[in-house]
Amino acid sequence: MNVRKLLLAILPLLLVGCASNSAMHATQTEENTPIAIVLADIDAHKGKQVRWGGTIASVKNKQGETWLEIVSRDLRASGKPTRSDKSAGRFIVKVAEFLEPEIYQQGRAVTVTGELVGSESGTIGEQSYLFPVVRSDKVRLWPKYQVNSRRMNWGWSYYGRHWGMHSRHFHPFFGPMHPYGWY
Repeated sequence: MNVRKLLLAILPLLLVGCASNSAMHATQTEENTPIAIVLADIDAHKGKQVRWGGTIASVKNKQGETWLEIVSRDLRASGKPTRSDKSAGRFIVKVAEFLEPEIYQQGRAVTVTGELVGSESGTIGEQSYLFPVVRSDKVRLWPKYQVNSRRMNWGWSYYGRHWGMHSRHFHPFFGPMHPYGWY
């Protein structure tokens, strides 16, 4: 009986812990028009809410707002842009506040939600380009991608005390191991 009451008390906490209230984590719905379709006819999609993401190509701080030029990427279910060499195009995000260019720097991944308000003519290099423009209500800057490299650790390991690298690919007495470990 006590176990049943305990489970009933814990169950709501588990369900709340799994829930997400972020708009960036919402899955894309039919209302979210992909950028490739919008680029075909920008004016026909004016006023629609979009959730797009990609990597920052440039940051321009203007009076009272910041313009981010974004190279679009597909989004994962979490809303984070994928790391790929594929892009459907570029778009401009207008944010109604100052964004620090040293933080929102070129190459950083962002996801934005907002209203498609029109288009802006510009260039990419010497090529003229018509950018869709999104008036953003939310910008999510994702952490920088980092690759874990081998570390030098000193002290005890599974194999006893020794000095050198502690890695699943390194044996203290026999040097680097087979990539799949011992078998």
